[in-house]
Amino acid sequence: ERGADHCTLTNNVFDFGLSPTRYYGIRWATPNSDELPFGSNCASYCRVMGNTFKNFVSVQAIIMYGHNNLIFGNTFRDSDACDGIYFWGQSNSIVANVFTNYYDSEVYGNHPDIFQSFGLNGAGATDILIESNYVVFTGTDVQICMLEGQDCASCFTNIVFRNNVFAHMKRPGYMVYPNVSWYNNTFYDCGNDGTPVLIFTSAEWTNSVENVGQYTNYNASVAVNCRAYNNAFIECGDGNSGVGWYTFSTDLSNVFADYNYSSRTNFLSFDTNALHQSVGDVGGWSKFQWWEAHGINGGNPLVAIDYSVPTNSLLVAGTNLTSLFTTDFAGNTRPPTGTWT
Repeated sequence: ERGADHCTLTNNVFDFGLSPTRYYGIRWATPNSDELPFGSNCASYCRVMGNTFKNFVSVQAIIMYGHNNLIFGNTFRDSDACDGIYFWGQSNSIVANVFTNYYDSEVYGNHPDIFQSFGLNGAGATDILIESNYVVFTGTDVQICMLEGQDCASCFTNIVFRNNVFAHMKRPGYMVYPNVSWYNNTFYDCGNDGTPVLIFTSAEWTNSVENVGQYTNYNASVAVNCRAYNNAFIECGDGNSGVGWYTFSTDLSNVFADYNYSSRTNFLSFDTNALHQSVGDVGGWSKFQWWEAHGINGGNPLVAIDYSVPTNSLLVAGTNLTSLFTTDFAGNTRPPTGTWT
């Protein structure tokens, strides 16, 4: 409830037995309508740690508002047409959780996303950290994330995904709002329905594909000011030579991607942009041809079995981001100088 600050929920099991009644797991109360986008009394400084959320149907396991909340070390599993975490608020963190066996039976009508946030309810999200989560073996219709600004896009700033591992996920992550950064994430066998793994796009796409008629300001929802650095897209894209890493719509501004590793099935390379135009190039770029000045296109990266600790070709392939963060997936300190993994 509003005002329920400094609460801790730990070592509980939320098991709803796939009941069609659609019970939620943990649901923060929304901001007062006259205090949007963030509100002054949403539950804050709360901790949700070491719990198990399983057998949910067509709901969200967690819906979070407030500020300085932490979702840490939980397991989300075995749920049908269920979203993992809806996030809004300020300075909230989603860290070291496991998501597995999320799927869509196509009975309930909800499209599942592991992480989701959107602007239709008037709430915003700023300084959100999604770090060191492990997402593996999800069903064919489960997306990495769905982030849509809609009528409140200006209220979404500094959303950071870093040091996460995503494995065996068919559907991509969609960014249709600004200021989203992806640093040092590993994707293995993702986008394997022939789609890009990460899609940074504009309101034009959103208007034409879904939520038609729901916005009053289409141009507000655009994935500008986005970044993708030091990520590994390993055997992604289902063998397609034109998709399997990221794609940025060519109408976006102040977007950049570099120092990433990308490969499709059998570690083959993707089609190369003959003009050597990388994302953010003032002359434009290709959405479905790879090029990075410092990236790696194809070749076996010899990653460890948990996909998180690469050896050989990726050990010195990344750029140093010490000014932004200093640890890896396991919490080890990264080098303060020189190249990064």
